Amino acid sequence: MQNQDFPASFLKKGAKKLFRVILYFGFLCVTVLLLLEACYRLYIFDFYGGNFKGLNPNELTYSKDSDPKVLALGDSFTADPLGYVGHLRDSLLNTRVFNAAVPGTTIKQSGLMARKRFRKVDPGVVIYQVYVGNDLFEYKHRTKGSSISTIRKVYWWLSDRLWVIGYINAKMPAIRQTVANTSPVEFDPKTLADYDPATYSRRVKLQFQTEPRLISNSVFLSGKREKDFEAYAKKVKDLTDKVDTGKNILIVVIPHCAQVSAQYQSNMEKIGAKFEEQLNHQQIIYPFLERLSAKLERPGLSMINTLPVLQKAERISPVFYGNDPHLNSFGQTIIGNEVIDRLRELGYN
Repeated sequence: MQNQDFPASFLKKGAKKLFRVILYFGFLCVTVLLLLEACYRLYIFDFYGGNFKGLNPNELTYSKDSDPKVLALGDSFTADPLGYVGHLRDSLLNTRVFNAAVPGTTIKQSGLMARKRFRKVDPGVVIYQVYVGNDLFEYKHRTKGSSISTIRKVYWWLSDRLWVIGYINAKMPAIRQTVANTSPVEFDPKTLADYDPATYSRRVKLQFQTEPRLISNSVFLSGKREKDFEAYAKKVKDLTDKVDTGKNILIVVIPHCAQVSAQYQSNMEKIGAKFEEQLNHQQIIYPFLERLSAKLERPGLSMINTLPVLQKAERISPVFYGNDPHLNSFGQTIIGNEVIDRLRELGYN
């Protein structure tokens, strides 16, 4: 009888031991994650220091420190090495232009790194680039919709609360590449000149799957996005408040391509976007812009609404990639010219 009880007793003890190991491992993971989150929120380490060095190899080694300085923050529109920041550098020969933008980020991340960048550069002008297309989406993700996987919903829910998770996820491709010693093979929709719904940017399609009216909700602050906008605008204001009094701030507002022309709007509909039919999505002054301008009003701060000049330029040649919502080189030049005009008004050349 004792021999028959032995396997069951042994298995029971083994199960308890395994449970304790799993519990301990889970506790350890949660503790490490919370410590990383604390370090990230307090920005104890320069998590985006590599991006900053990579985008400013000449500016950081330039010896003439007396030249006036401009610092640009934003997402992939500003981080583009061939984008408008490069145009500023080529045109403003007596001004040092620093690029502190990071692709795939929003005001959360810019707000964290702002003080460190301000101390490092001590700019006379700070540029903060806003993107109407998905800033509110990236600030707070929607986690409803049957077309979105449970894993994706859980990741978005967690990353909205533990910001370091998004940072880790963004770094994973580089980590995998280093471990496997291989270069990732990824299809870039920007390489296609013509619009193709089948191969259009997967990230944009995913956004429309979870929030079909994302563009309308962002532009007109509808569909519960008004509440998200209030929190988002407060973060932007917190960033501008960190800029010393007497220095200038330029808020460069980049619209979604659907705001630039009816053709782009039609293209978005073909990949899942839905629009409020009674609203004019190409109107030059719109709620997102008006409300943000009112929230940020302070001496030395001015808004650059790039929608009118992009609409005008679009009549000459496309300003966005055919298969991706980012500005092409022509569109980036148009943005750069607008910023240059403002900077020259402030005495930068």
